[in-house]
This record gives sequence, C-alpha cells and structure tokens, in this order.
Amino acid sequence: MSKHISRQDSKGVSWAVIEEQEVLKKSPWIPAWNDPIASLCVYSGAMRLCDLDDDGDHKLILADSNSRKLKVYKGTNLHFETQLPGIPSSLEYFYSEPKKPYIPYIAVACGSAIYIHYKYKAYYKLALPEIQINSQEKDIWKKLHAGELPISDACKALQTLRENGKFIILL
Repeated sequence: MSKHISRQDSKGVSWAVIEEQEVLKKSPWIPAWNDPIASLCVYSGAMRLCDLDDDGDHKLILADSNSRKLKVYKGTNLHFETQLPGIPSSLEYFYSEPKKPYIPYIAVACGSAIYIHYKYKAYYKLALPEIQINSQEKDIWKKLHAGELPISDACKALQTLRENGKFIILL
C-alpha cells in the first residue's frame, strides 16, 4: 500500500514523497539513501563497494566533498572516517599482491596528489607534477572569460592549436 504526499519547499518547488510502508517491510534493501542527517556530497567517481578486511563483508567507501573525509560504512553505520587534505575528486581501490589476505589499497585523488590508504591508515602520498598550460591556450581562456571572444571562435582557436601539435588542457 502506497501513500503519495505532495509538498513544497521554501523555494516553491513541489516534491512528491512516496511512503511505501508495506513494500519496505518485505524488501531486503535498506533505505539508507533517505538519511537527511548524513549530509554527504559524493559523486559516483568517489564511491566504491569493497571488501576491506577480506572477511566477505563489502563496505561502502566514500570520499565526501563537504567534510573532506574518507568514510567507510558498514551497513548503515559509519565504520571508519579520516580527514583528507583537500577536496576529493576520485576514489579507487586496488590490490598489490595476489596472495591472501586480499587487503586492498584505497587511492583518493585530492588536488595534485593521490593519497593511498592501507588497513584504515594513511600509507603513501603520490605528488603529481604540475602541468604547464600553453600561453596561447591561457590567452584564449582569459578572453573567453572576459567576454571578448565568442564561444565558436574560442573552439576554433583551440582546435587550431590542437591541429598544430600543441598540447592543450581544455579546462
């Protein structure tokens, strides 16, 4: 049995709230996505499911942009969290050795570095070299930002740079 409730928020946007009490009682899924207290800001590239302890229990690993923390959830409970030095842009896990126990490394990209965690601890920082932006490309972006160059002309100029063999960033 479903109940449909409509309401408006402070900006006048209408939201449809569906309460499905009987379906939730029978469902094996936990409605953890509906937690207003969690206040997470996580993009799809910064979340993974992984067996961190080689015990068969996969945990949800998140790199939260709001709090700048690496968080591990076991079920709906926060299992572990640690502070990250910057805003995370991506998260991935990998295995370095094909032998038991299979404990993964967790790599989190923040700014110009990749931070690697192992067994719930910070393990290694890989600093990436800074990429020098072509001065001609930089001028195109500045003119585009200032409104001095139409978008179509900027695209043509960037395409010309690329065709002439220049490495362009495309910010």
